[in-house]
Amino acid sequence: MFIMHLQTLEQISGLPDVNFIMFFVVYGVYSIFFKSICHNNYCSTSASWRRATAECMEYIFVALCVLFEHFGILPNNRGECNMTEICGLLYTALMSTLEIITGPMFCGKSTELIRRLETAKWAGKNILVIKPASDVRTGGEIASRGKDSETEKFVRKAEFPAVAVASEKEILRLFRGKVFDVLAIDEAQFFGEWFVAFAEKLLAKEAGRDLRIIACGLDLDAWRKPFGIMPDLMAMANSVLKLQAVCFSCRSEHAVFSQKLSGAKKLVDVGDSEKYEARCRKCHTLPR
Repeated sequence: MFIMHLQTLEQISGLPDVNFIMFFVVYGVYSIFFKSICHNNYCSTSASWRRATAECMEYIFVALCVLFEHFGILPNNRGECNMTEICGLLYTALMSTLEIITGPMFCGKSTELIRRLETAKWAGKNILVIKPASDVRTGGEIASRGKDSETEKFVRKAEFPAVAVASEKEILRLFRGKVFDVLAIDEAQFFGEWFVAFAEKLLAKEAGRDLRIIACGLDLDAWRKPFGIMPDLMAMANSVLKLQAVCFSCRSEHAVFSQKLSGAKKLVDVGDSEKYEARCRKCHTLPR
């Protein structure tokens, strides 16, 4: 559809100035109604209307680029004004993406996630942060931890509001009547296979919109095996940041495993520094 509209605009880019400006205005208005009618399931609420309008921006960008080319405003690096190149850059900017932040316990995953969320908040983005209902350590927020230099104990360093969810229905309920620019997931390894399917559907549905999904979680369990859905999310991601921690045993900066110290031998055993440590390959041992 994008290419069809692109070709149509290229064919008329030689119109006289006044006619061309009129076409630019008419085409932009047409785009809004075209997209909202074709996606009539978006038109039930005012928020959904804004969502349809955001999706049609790709068409308005095309018209804008043709306008720029017509008046020679945006030349390329060869001194020419190539509308196709400009449209390509703008079109790819509007795309849903999946970012993964992973690594062992105490490597700074939540710190990095909160840093990205604070940046998005400063940019005026609408943000939704979710976490598994099974993670009851931090209440109604996600939190990063760090060692206090005096007590040598782990304390909270930063926080960000979050909603605990246990199913796809609960997430969809949060989306009802709202449009989010960023969806962040903490402790993603605790979600079931249903979340992978949900993420795939959401990325496909919002493919023409600037939606960021940022998932944060452990890549390996205490037995050094891939943890839950993390391998699937990493495989389908646009980018993966794999962090390393400082080994609690030898102070190596290449700790990639989570050492289980105590507690149940079951896979999902929520805990903090009282149950887990970061260990390097040399110091890590399998739970007994």
